[in-house]
Amino acid sequence: MNLIVIFLMIMFIFGIVAVNLFKGKSFYCDYSNIIGLGQKEIEELIVSKDDCLNYGGSWRLRHYNFDNIGNAFMNMIIMS
Repeated sequence: MNLIVIFLMIMFIFGIVAVNLFKGKSFYCDYSNIIGLGQKEIEELIVSKDDCLNYGGSWRLRHYNFDNIGNAFMNMIIMS
């Protein structure tokens, strides 16, 4: 039982660090709706959220993210 508590405390600390480092960086452009541009053109033209939205894409959050301590804690447990 003591080992589990120590493990969870360490994962909690790493979760806090992960939130500080990766908060808000898990977004990506879903460009499946963009018609008329090739893959290479899309990679060259779309570099930010505004570019994605201007070309008709949608700005999405990945399922696994580190935007809050709960998500970070769960991701750390899944990865370990």
